[in-house]
Amino acid sequence: MKTETMHIGSIPAVLYGEASDKIVLYLHGKYGRKEEALTLAPVFREAGWQVLAVDLPEHGERAGNSGDLNSGGIQKKCYPWVVIPEWQSVVRWIRERYTRIVFCAVSMSAWFLMRSFRSEQFEKCLFISPIVDMRLLIENRMAKAGITASDLGWKQFLPDADGEMIVWDFYAYAAYQPISCWNTPTEILYAGGDAMQPEETVRRFAERFGCGLTVIDGEHYIPTDTPVLQEWIRNMMM
Repeated sequence: MKTETMHIGSIPAVLYGEASDKIVLYLHGKYGRKEEALTLAPVFREAGWQVLAVDLPEHGERAGNSGDLNSGGIQKKCYPWVVIPEWQSVVRWIRERYTRIVFCAVSMSAWFLMRSFRSEQFEKCLFISPIVDMRLLIENRMAKAGITASDLGWKQFLPDADGEMIVWDFYAYAAYQPISCWNTPTEILYAGGDAMQPEETVRRFAERFGCGLTVIDGEHYIPTDTPVLQEWIRNMMM
């Protein structure tokens, strides 16, 4: 498959497939990287779509990259106030070159995406194991570690039960800016054994915003070479 690596501004990106006026923006989840889109690109290509994938801060090419700095010379972190303007710039780049845009967002990228474009409407969005309630996710991590909101507010940074840092500013952002508007027609693929986001939470979200919901066996992480995932995408892009 034709592959082109590039940077959109300072953001590492990769473009898969032959030229088209239709583009899928693939947004990986935590611990992922843009190259995982390679496995799904042929499925999207069957319907005539190219695939563009970008790395989140602290992921892929950007993991440990001492040159990935903000305007203040500080390492960029995977926080909403960093990700949102980046993705808005990526979509501006896309709009200058393509007439149709579809999103495919995995895990926490679904939440970042809805925060980035809450007042806009696009053609379609595919969510895979989405985080639709970031506040709930963070509060569950806090509860397992015995951390209260007061503790976090006082310390600003505290490790969860797995040693990963919980950040007060991120928690406050999620707590005080919940997803209240999402206008893009959306289909959700959710695994019944997902321990990151309860099925009830995802079902409530789907009902509230009129999303299609498909529940399969499995856990939060669904590998891109999973046949049921690829068939689901194929059906959604028909």
